[in-house]
Amino acid sequence: MSTSFRNILITLLVSLAMLSSCSMDQIGPQRNAESRIHQLKSESKLVFAEYTLKELCGSKDETVLRILGDKEVLYRLTAHVTAGIDTQKIRPNALTVRYDSTAILYLPHCEVFDINIPEKEIENVYERVTGISRDFTADERNAVKRTGEKEVNKTISKLDIKAKADAKAEVFFRSLLVQAGFIPSKCIIQFE
Repeated sequence: MSTSFRNILITLLVSLAMLSSCSMDQIGPQRNAESRIHQLKSESKLVFAEYTLKELCGSKDETVLRILGDKEVLYRLTAHVTAGIDTQKIRPNALTVRYDSTAILYLPHCEVFDINIPEKEIENVYERVTGISRDFTADERNAVKRTGEKEVNKTISKLDIKAKADAKAEVFFRSLLVQAGFIPSKCIIQFE
């Protein structure tokens, strides 16, 4: 064997040994992280934000015949909102580990799971019926309550609840990767 061929062979063997030691270092944390993610998938949903919102909604009779009578109603409702990640939507190959030990975890964005407006938390604040106007029907009352639900959805958008839940999910999953053995500065969470 020539000296140059021997040097090339030794260099290749050393390089392979270094690469295998690097990949062996990554296998432990990667398997550990994948195992934890797999366990979380059995939970189905992870909640990262809970809000209690209070909204006012009402209706006022705007007909031309108001001089003969009118009617107004105002409700205060309380909505309980939860947002988080549906773990069933985390794809099987969501964790990627680069050659430099950077761990990238791809997650679905958080979503609003539930907007619960219990009937017992809908309060009639004000109601007025004058003149020849008839009382509010059940359909009219339900229409006002549906308006309240629309206002809750607007408030959810204004408060950017999904983005706040994403931020909390990022902290949670970065911590999961660190606990699995990855270096904190090399843990990246990507929402898709």
